[in-house]
Amino acid sequence: MPRKSAEARAGEAWRAKLVPAPVPPPPPPDLSPAARALWRRIVKSKPADRFDAADLPLLRQLVVLSVQSVAVENALAAADVNDDAAPRLERRLRGLAATCAGLAAKLRLTPHSRIDRRAAELTKGAGPAADRLLGGRARPWC
Repeated sequence: MPRKSAEARAGEAWRAKLVPAPVPPPPPPDLSPAARALWRRIVKSKPADRFDAADLPLLRQLVVLSVQSVAVENALAAADVNDDAAPRLERRLRGLAATCAGLAAKLRLTPHSRIDRRAAELTKGAGPAADRLLGGRARPWC
């Protein structure tokens, strides 16, 4: 099991002192059942105090557009390749995917946000491995 960073330990200690314990935000009542389930899954995957009031509109947009993208993806899968609607559905799916990716990045839900910002510095000290195809010299791109 990897070591926890000082930031992670400090966050856990700070959360442990909160009284009353933070409650994750409930899904808005006007969301569809699929969007509510996705909201709960996202909120459950993070600490209870992770989302504040400024994040909730972005999270709402993310879950609504994610559910729409699944519907468009299903419609595209059901459509014939030569169907006139297929290019329109593909463009819509690309747009929804790009918007969802942007919202997830803004909410720091992507894998990129889970990587330690010093990860490259930590591996830099190990030194590049010698490559026999390069004559035993270190790879210049490492």
